[in-house]
Amino acid sequence: MFCYTKNFIIVYESIYIERDIVMVKKVKKQGLKKQVLIELLEQYYLQGKSEFNNEDIQEITKKYKFKNAFDVTKIDNISILPQEYIANDVFIAHIGKGKHKFINGINKAYHYFEKMEDDEIEEWSYKPSLLNESNSSEANIVSLAYNQKVIKNFLYEEDRISEPLRYDPGRTKYTGEYFIGKDQVIATQVQMELDSHAEHNGIVDIFEAKNSKADNFSIYQIFLPFLHFTKLQAEGVAIKKIRCNFLLRQIKGDKQTIIKIYQYSFPKPKDMSSIELLQKKQYNLVKF
Repeated sequence: MFCYTKNFIIVYESIYIERDIVMVKKVKKQGLKKQVLIELLEQYYLQGKSEFNNEDIQEITKKYKFKNAFDVTKIDNISILPQEYIANDVFIAHIGKGKHKFINGINKAYHYFEKMEDDEIEEWSYKPSLLNESNSSEANIVSLAYNQKVIKNFLYEEDRISEPLRYDPGRTKYTGEYFIGKDQVIATQVQMELDSHAEHNGIVDIFEAKNSKADNFSIYQIFLPFLHFTKLQAEGVAIKKIRCNFLLRQIKGDKQTIIKIYQYSFPKPKDMSSIELLQKKQYNLVKF
């Protein structure tokens, strides 16, 4: 079967280009989630429609018998994106109340982790507790790093006495305007998850954690919580600074735990594409 489109490119195993028409032969079977994403692209973006909603997704997931419709637009890193999205340089933004929007410029929505230098890697003595590594949840990664004083060393190395206040995982919503480069997004009750956050001397630290070897991440994962706290700041909460910390937990060799922490901020608080690295460090946990 061939698909004919103008001014857009869909990537499959075979592509034939003739003037401004791209003829596409579908020959590769993709994972169900990617098939749903591809059909969304074909039915909406390639037809000049930038927005769609959860009902539209559910209609397509039923066709492919993909059970978790709400997982379709959860794309934590670029490897989850179908090649068709990469070829068209497009990603999906959440605009709230079950609505989503196609926006061009993948580099504005995903960020590659910076390389750790030799002087940023530290061997960290680690005495395992009963529950530190009892599960692989994102919240447990933060607990492990917190209980083993890794987070305190990374964030408050100069203050070894005070104990920052840490808050449990939770969900909240954001309503307001923000930008992804030059693209304006009007968000209405966009839901977000907070793996954890902490406060100390007026500084709020946001934590996002993953068990992953991925080399990039969706900026949304830290930007939406950042927007939430900047809104509280604007409403009068005495927040001096907001820092976003992305934790990666990896297992190397003989079950050695490695925790990498990358700290980011947004110099233009309303612009997701303004992401900026503040500091980073790797902790190789050495059991004793």
